[in-house]
Amino acid sequence: MDVRQIPTMERHALIFSQFDGLAVGEALTLIVDHEPRPLRAQFNELRPRKFIWMQRFLGNATWVATIRRVEDTGAENDIPAFLARCPIMQGLAANKRDSLANRATTVTIPRHGAVVEQDQDWPYIGLVLTGSISAILVSADGREQTLYDIFATEAFNEISLFDGGATIARFVATTKEAQVVLLPASMIDEMLTDRVSIHAIALLAGQRSRLMIQRFSEQLSRPIIARVASMLLAFAQPAAGLTPVLATLEGMTQVQMATSTGTVKEVFSRALAELELAGAIRRLRGRITHLDRRLLTEIAQSP
Repeated sequence: MDVRQIPTMERHALIFSQFDGLAVGEALTLIVDHEPRPLRAQFNELRPRKFIWMQRFLGNATWVATIRRVEDTGAENDIPAFLARCPIMQGLAANKRDSLANRATTVTIPRHGAVVEQDQDWPYIGLVLTGSISAILVSADGREQTLYDIFATEAFNEISLFDGGATIARFVATTKEAQVVLLPASMIDEMLTDRVSIHAIALLAGQRSRLMIQRFSEQLSRPIIARVASMLLAFAQPAAGLTPVLATLEGMTQVQMATSTGTVKEVFSRALAELELAGAIRRLRGRITHLDRRLLTEIAQSP
């Protein structure tokens, strides 16, 4: 379903209607013109554990999201059921997923805490059970740059899985807390004998590369206010006017947001002041509380 010509504020109701008409095992594929993070957050809120989410960024402001309907297990901490909802696990038979689940370790990471530091020999692949994680690159002089975000059911450290090298970034919890399932890399060998699993992991690695290239391209060519508006769009509701931000933004500090846009706090703060003056955001005691999707889109697209 190509929703790019449908007004943004009308899309979600239509998409949920289409999804609710699916039988278990059927999937709805969407073509959208922005990262569908608000839609994904709404699915997590309204249809928890009832879907498998797989998305791809194709460039040229085009995203494809496939949402497959599954049975609700009714238990958030049911690790075998969780693995069955993870995109990279779709090629594995149930008995192999159960074997992985039996040796998996679950850890809870507080906000701003690191699952693992950069340049570490870390023999795991991580899967986000709840919350979200950011991959943050730390330079030799201590500057930080967010590479990409990792959400529930998504994996990280897949590059080390392929080449056996050190972690490429610092993986940090960006929500109040994040729960992460750790699978020893030695156990993943059997996944690499399955063609569907290999394709899923390769697709994940390819997507991360494309997103990182896109992010660095924007930093080289776009003004800071456009980059800040573009980043905030991922947390804007589809409704018209100023609407409350997605919960995932509420816990982010200005330093984190500046890191995500490739700048520093002082420059980021000036951009926020400009956006507030333009009516694109609303703040309360320094925190961003409301966003206007239409205005942010116009500013993000400005040369």
